[in-house]
Amino acid sequence: MMNRLLTVLLGLALCAELVPNIARCQQQILPTKRGYQVLSYKLLLDWRPIFKNKNQRFSGVNEITVSTTQSEVVFDAMEMRIDSIKVSGVDVTPVPQPIGDTLIVPLGPPAPFPTPSTIKIYYTRTSATNDAMFYYPKRTYAGPGPVGDSVFTLEDLAYTMSEPLDAHKWMPCNDEPYYKANSAISVIVPRTYSAQSNGTLQSVDTNTDGSLQFNWVSDRPIATYLMCASASVWAEWRDYYHRISNPLDSVSVVYFAWPADYAATDTTGIAHNARYAFRNTPKMIAAFSKLFGEYPFLQYGQVPVQPFGYGGMEHQTMTTIDRSILHGTNEDVISHELFHQWFGDKTTCETWADIWLNEGFATFGEAIWEEAVNGESTYSHYVGQQAYGFFHPYAPRGDVNNIPTYNPPIANVFNDPTTYLKPGCMLHMLRRVLNDDTLFFNTLRDYSNAFAYTTANTWQFMDFVVPRAGALAPVNLNTFFNEWLFWPDWPVYKIGWKQSNGKLLVHVTQQQDSTHLYTMPLRFKAIAGQDTTLLMFVNDKQSQIFTATLSKPITRLVFDSEAVVLSQSTLAPDATLVDPTLGVQDGSTSEGFLRVDVAMGILKLSFAPIAGERGELQILDVLGRIIARRDVPSGAATLTLPMEELASGAYFVRLTDGAGEHTTRFQVEK
Repeated sequence: MMNRLLTVLLGLALCAELVPNIARCQQQILPTKRGYQVLSYKLLLDWRPIFKNKNQRFSGVNEITVSTTQSEVVFDAMEMRIDSIKVSGVDVTPVPQPIGDTLIVPLGPPAPFPTPSTIKIYYTRTSATNDAMFYYPKRTYAGPGPVGDSVFTLEDLAYTMSEPLDAHKWMPCNDEPYYKANSAISVIVPRTYSAQSNGTLQSVDTNTDGSLQFNWVSDRPIATYLMCASASVWAEWRDYYHRISNPLDSVSVVYFAWPADYAATDTTGIAHNARYAFRNTPKMIAAFSKLFGEYPFLQYGQVPVQPFGYGGMEHQTMTTIDRSILHGTNEDVISHELFHQWFGDKTTCETWADIWLNEGFATFGEAIWEEAVNGESTYSHYVGQQAYGFFHPYAPRGDVNNIPTYNPPIANVFNDPTTYLKPGCMLHMLRRVLNDDTLFFNTLRDYSNAFAYTTANTWQFMDFVVPRAGALAPVNLNTFFNEWLFWPDWPVYKIGWKQSNGKLLVHVTQQQDSTHLYTMPLRFKAIAGQDTTLLMFVNDKQSQIFTATLSKPITRLVFDSEAVVLSQSTLAPDATLVDPTLGVQDGSTSEGFLRVDVAMGILKLSFAPIAGERGELQILDVLGRIIARRDVPSGAATLTLPMEELASGAYFVRLTDGAGEHTTRFQVEK
């Protein structure tokens, strides 16, 4: 869901609860699952009363097939009256009614093993308010337009909106994200209307009164919050995405819009122009399929509605989108909701504590589309704009940036800075940490495939990514995820530098208010006239001085803040810096010292004696990729390595021992 237009009101109680939530957020939130599995929903919605009576009341039938050993099942149901229930064709008497938002349906004696039961619930939605079920009559004022004009609905409009836990306000169901089931939804509407839902349209039946029944079937299991229905007087047209893996296999891309928006020709951003706004959708599908695997469903659709309290909602295969997007001035919302089809719909967050797995990925997807269209510099600029949004939360809406991304307080589940922007930027920083796009994109693609058409939680994501990518990362990826997902702040760097005796000294101090330290590879550009040398240091302490040998004096040092985009930094020359290696003579070492001598095809490394059981030495290239490893036994203070496999260029050597981690740079010339 695109949350940029959502109004979230926070009370003062949030501040009082902030500290306990931070302390609690590192504990994994496990779902409390009910003792049955929903196999399928077969839902019939009769929306003729909505359009006749101009309100949100309607009747429906939900045929739910479950597998259980229990003598009763508990569903979620609210704002409805239960008219009758049949279990395996037999009437349930007396007819149970919701108590609060819970409906208990008796099944009979418990079964010795999981047994399918079909429960047919006839119900009437009793609420006449816009709550999960929305209705707006024609000429409803929707708000100001782009030039201050008034915007109204052009036709009668009805639609559902369920995220996070509102599906049970328009249908009885098991309303949690970790329950996925097969789904078929039929909607009855007056003759001049059409209705949309998830999956593909199987048929349109004509009733004796001339009304139409649109029958949709999902081709993959679906969570209840991703189920949807909408209806109005629409223009409909199609486009096609030809699968990269098989160009002869086409995915239908179906669009709906009010007839005037379909017929519009203005492309200046003033008018609502649906064909212009949606024109690049097949190209987006192709761009995402190339990186993350083929589009995961049989069809994709988009329905613009207004009024709508959100930018868009990624209903599986049938995105609901705010009509204002049809001005066509940007494609961020369109790409965001489409990207959810991989991350959010194909692979769904297990609990709402894991919502970043949906929204952080889709926010990152916006930047990926910008890169596909306009190149790497535009991608970097877009990520920078997202970081700016994180550091400058929209206060009137109640956004805050000082809560953890994992398991936010319930009032902040859809908080823009920490649910969308921070994890989106974190994925960008993971890309920069790995410095290997093939590894990065393949890892995310494989994660999506590993949890295809089911759910995943934060721990499963980390357990999947770390073994696949961790060996080539210059920092521990468990530490990386722990810092960016579970901590409520960001690094603030004070960086000083000095040239001394042919060396560059770089002093990094982390100055964020909290006691948390961020372990990150920090990259610099050392500029000497027309020459630029790339440097990388792993910062894992509150205060560290790094050294690099210079081939010639530099005129400028530039910190690559884009690689740690969620950070704040100052960089300035510092004449007070003292070389930490001064006083070391004749190859001897001092605590924390690491020196590399290159001669006769051999690397000789000198360092403080290893105090623990063993140490590890790594050779890295300038991109931070580990190209060699060696164990160092306890007590050792020197090590020699052949360098015949190293090409000419700059490298880093990193030594990890019981006292910490030490990194220095060396040059190979052949």
